[in-house]
Amino acid sequence: MAQGESISGNEVEKEIIKFLDNKLLIDLEDCRLKKLIFHMFGANINNNLKISCKKYEKKSSTYKGNPKPDIQIALNKVKKNISIKSGKGNSLHEEPLKTFLNFLQSFDNSNKYIDIIETHLKTAINIRNTDVPFFFDKNKIKIIKRVLDGIYRGEEAVDFYYAVLSIKDKNTEIASNIIKNGFFAHKSEIENYMINNIPSGKGQSGTCDVGILRYQSYNRNKYPKPQFKWPNPYEDIKKIRNKND
Repeated sequence: MAQGESISGNEVEKEIIKFLDNKLLIDLEDCRLKKLIFHMFGANINNNLKISCKKYEKKSSTYKGNPKPDIQIALNKVKKNISIKSGKGNSLHEEPLKTFLNFLQSFDNSNKYIDIIETHLKTAINIRNTDVPFFFDKNKIKIIKRVLDGIYRGEEAVDFYYAVLSIKDKNTEIASNIIKNGFFAHKSEIENYMINNIPSGKGQSGTCDVGILRYQSYNRNKYPKPQFKWPNPYEDIKKIRNKND
């Protein structure tokens, strides 16, 4: 998540867990978070089943960093992994410089672009004035899939994404209503949308658009690595839901 949203994001996760965990489906107040449960587990699910909602725990110690899912919701022994997005400018993916450049080498005619990308990761340059945007656009399907799936073995996949508006500086009642009325979409819907759309507004000179995502260099002065951000997950998922419902 963007700086300033990470604390709010953690609070969102805690409130979702508090709202859902150990509750009967029939006892939940009507809201979009309840609709997510029906969407994931079926409209005809038994209303008297008890929900389990926990902070997601990594299943493997073979990779560093945070897992892609944030919480896991279980109902009637079926488990679903959810990624929570709060506010704007959420970081979706980071990885070591070396593994990213090795990945790019799998694309046709990549060498001339890789040199520019490596320079950009280490030094501030106007990457939008290079041929890299064309290279990223040409290969955006594989790049976006990598961003969503991750790169480490043992990393479990996200099933659904749930996005809420920022709750920063909101009082408890307003924040609670915001959290319970976010928008959700299946990972496949997200992937399709990301591939076929671009961000609104012009990005900074040190960034590149990759579908709906924005690529940039992170931690350039110490351990530079590629970072992919999602500018506005709430509005994007809202569009997906309104179109597909």
